[in-house]
Amino acid sequence: MSKDIKQLMIQSIAETFKDIKECVVIDISSLDSEETFNFREEMRSASIEIKGVKNSLLRKALEGHALEGVGEVLKGSCTISYGDQDSVTLAKALVKWAKGNEKLQIKGAFSEGSVLDAKGVNSLSKMPSRDELLSMIVGQIMGPASQIASQLTAPASAIAGAVKTVSENNKEESS
Repeated sequence: MSKDIKQLMIQSIAETFKDIKECVVIDISSLDSEETFNFREEMRSASIEIKGVKNSLLRKALEGHALEGVGEVLKGSCTISYGDQDSVTLAKALVKWAKGNEKLQIKGAFSEGSVLDAKGVNSLSKMPSRDELLSMIVGQIMGPASQIASQLTAPASAIAGAVKTVSENNKEESS
């Protein structure tokens, strides 16, 4: 391959990964064509992109980029997976698929500025996702607020109940 073609490929790869901050490196070389098709289809439906790139070209394309550290994981046959979602959601989808198919090998990841090995990706997949954390935070905020609201309305409810009882007693006495 000529230097000009390599340079064009490096520029194309750099453009593809310019906005990507997190990725998981996998090896899909052991999957047969049907498994590869099903894997890519399932990942596509989960908004996860799968890109096979020559390791040396990817390393050069990521020089000076946020993902530059992923080069440590690039050994042997590698495929990069990335998406719009956070790294936990990405790791969950890939680990789930890998449990269903032993041929898919997770090599590592780059998340929040850190390089993770396969065990790190597995641990990451067990953490709550960004959406789950946000809903937990909202629940924690709403819990005390609803308790305060019920405490504030309790005296009014008690007074309303007392007034109703007195009015019913007055009706019975006047009858």
